[in-house]
Amino acid sequence: MKIIQIVLPALIVLFIMPGCKKYLAEEPLKQVSIQTADQLEDLINNATAFTYDGDNPSQAYSTDDTEIPLNAYALNPTVFSYPSLSYYTFSTSQVINQPSDGLWTGEYKKIFTANLILANLAQVTGTDSVKNVLRADAYFIRAYCYWNLANHYCLPYSAANAKSPGLPLKKTTDYTEPLNRATLKETYDFILADITAAQNTTQVDVDGKRPWRISKRGIDGFLSRFYLMQGDYDKCLQYANNALTTQTATLVDFHTIKAGVPVSYTNPATTLKYSELRNWTAVQHLYWKEFLYTRDSYTNTQVRCPSTGLRALYDTSNDLRYKWFMIPYGGRRFSIVNPVLFLYVVFDDGRYIPTGPTMAEMWLNKAEALARKGDMGGALQAVNTLRAQRMNTSAPLTAIDAADALTQILQERRREMPFSMRWFDIRRFSINDDPSDDVTVERTFYKIGDGAIDTTSTVDYKLAPGSSRYAVPINGFEISNSKNQIVQNSY
Repeated sequence: MKIIQIVLPALIVLFIMPGCKKYLAEEPLKQVSIQTADQLEDLINNATAFTYDGDNPSQAYSTDDTEIPLNAYALNPTVFSYPSLSYYTFSTSQVINQPSDGLWTGEYKKIFTANLILANLAQVTGTDSVKNVLRADAYFIRAYCYWNLANHYCLPYSAANAKSPGLPLKKTTDYTEPLNRATLKETYDFILADITAAQNTTQVDVDGKRPWRISKRGIDGFLSRFYLMQGDYDKCLQYANNALTTQTATLVDFHTIKAGVPVSYTNPATTLKYSELRNWTAVQHLYWKEFLYTRDSYTNTQVRCPSTGLRALYDTSNDLRYKWFMIPYGGRRFSIVNPVLFLYVVFDDGRYIPTGPTMAEMWLNKAEALARKGDMGGALQAVNTLRAQRMNTSAPLTAIDAADALTQILQERRREMPFSMRWFDIRRFSINDDPSDDVTVERTFYKIGDGAIDTTSTVDYKLAPGSSRYAVPINGFEISNSKNQIVQNSY
């Protein structure tokens, strides 16, 4: 299907301007004239404006899914950008001093558009049914963006953190609206209120032709994730079950994935074997059949280096996820011959991976919720529903008790969604009531300073449960552009 990419001309000017100042604090252009619901429809149908998280280095570099070998970096330092390494080493000052933050500006850009739609619905021409669907889409877009931002720039949600800094909550397009950070509880209350409003949509199931438009099943998928992150396993299970009633989205049988175009190198001879998905551009990967709501994480470097620990979790001879997505000798494309550098490649030559709610995530959410509630049999049945579509030959998980089942389900979750959900999971593990799932991310890398990497000495870096660095630093330019209304996280 052709992706509609019509944007009002005046809005194009607004959207290409960099910086939070442009998206949080600039008076909307007076010349913009929106008169019809069709114009608002065109904004939302510009799929690529809403489906990408922007460059998201926390997911790509800040978890134990990632490992950059020292000798690989030494062979070709240009492969690993300085901003990426700032996240890899859990820096604060280096992240603050980056020239921009694509995730922050990208999500607030979407929020601005959602607010623009909500502000104009009352006065545009069009049927009430069309307007109601647009209203639900706009509320959901805003909620999803704020949730994404909160789970990067704020501490994990818990009663203890409820009064900690949340986000600047832009509810209108008014440039005079304050930019002070709400509390974390106020931020989550606002997100939930928007989701409640979005549930009024008349679109029940996922629109197979426009999966980036919201539906009741897509909202169910998001709410299952929302409540899992808060440790409310009853509601997580309820919404996962609702989402799994979809008649549109489906689990993809990985046996049906075909080999893609191989790439060969000489001196020494090596052939990299990819799946067909590697060549999928937006026209294809936006329509991944597992999506309940289309969202992808983007990495402009195309470098996701799976760690030794992550790779060790796979049955390398039987797991089709390992076969198709873990690319040994992937470093050859960057002239890294030895060591053997793996790359994780899904869509569009490694640029994109799914992050929106999917059928796979729902089966994993259901399995985890059941395990944490003590239902070992139900938990294993749920996780094995997923594994049946992922393993070359039957290999169902078994467990001796619910605790063992939970451990195996969390490992399966990591195998299924590396570089996407792991950042969120590590955060929530750190504040739930179960210390057995806590994760400490440890790595040894060269000493990183402001603007430079010292390859003559190494440092042991650690991100431990309870760390204030679970809240990613807000870019310094965003703070100064807000005239210091936005307050930096404390470290």
